[in-house]
Amino acid sequence: MKIPYKKQHQRFNLFLGIIWLIHFLFNLYEDKELRLFNVMWLILSIIYLSMYFYNRKAKYLTIENGIIKQNVLFGTYVKIDDITNIKYFAGEYTLSTKSGGMKINTHHIDPEYFEVLKNELLKIKEF
Repeated sequence: MKIPYKKQHQRFNLFLGIIWLIHFLFNLYEDKELRLFNVMWLILSIIYLSMYFYNRKAKYLTIENGIIKQNVLFGTYVKIDDITNIKYFAGEYTLSTKSGGMKINTHHIDPEYFEVLKNELLKIKEF
């Protein structure tokens, strides 16, 4: 099961990527030459647009084959069997294991899938 980001979160990345790209193209048109400072706008645009497309494809969380995985850069994963405690505080689930844990920020999750995540975590807590 995949739990996606909020649409607002995704649109924000798309909006910033387009803004930085327009800024780069405008500066390129005005200066008539490629400068290092102008390339920064292109790099920012590429970063934000790639974040948008990656988040759209990979989603925020994946719960499959006994593993909960965050699909972020250097994302963490936790085996469901290793979870010892689940706490909810201030919009954040903390999954504790013997060797560490994971924090799931519910502010990034699409509201339609919040109940689905909550039910899945309740199932895990019952075992």
